[in-house]
Amino acid sequence: MTPWLADIYQTHRRGLYALALSVLRRPELAEDAVHDAFVKITRLKAQPDGDPVSYTFAAVRNAALDLRGKQAQIGASGIGAHADDIQAIDLVAANTATNPAQQAMLGEDKARVQAALARLSPDDREVILLRLWSNLSFQQIGDACREPLGTIASRYYRALAQLREALADAAEESSSPPAPSKESRHAH
Repeated sequence: MTPWLADIYQTHRRGLYALALSVLRRPELAEDAVHDAFVKITRLKAQPDGDPVSYTFAAVRNAALDLRGKQAQIGASGIGAHADDIQAIDLVAANTATNPAQQAMLGEDKARVQAALARLSPDDREVILLRLWSNLSFQQIGDACREPLGTIASRYYRALAQLREALADAAEESSSPPAPSKESRHAH
């Protein structure tokens, strides 16, 4: 592997995998898509024109879309069928909590974030993952997705607003006291 490609892999491997997983929804297929993209890029023998990071993300996205199409043709079930499959992406910081209470809180936060992401459309989720998880610029995302910069920016801000709303709703639900059960109301 060329040094520039090895550097991109080292720096962005989790984001590349997250992108493939957001398209394919199955970890083993996401790994295959990243692998396939890197094999194709390696065969180029030269660094692509333009931003190599955007190019690599576009190659992984295209490999994932191709693989999804092939899986659909052979009748594979389950691709994109379950919104909670996004849980394979660990989007909350590594668990560095030292006590059980902190660990439980981090686990709850992780579950809320994953549920909120699963509620987004695939296109919106992809932009969020590329921006927040992979730290790509809007221009790089636009290049990778072959979309205009304005489309990417509006998609990102719309998805971010949806995430904020979903997370606020989840926080409100978790802080509300549970309603008394029928048995406890009639016990007096």
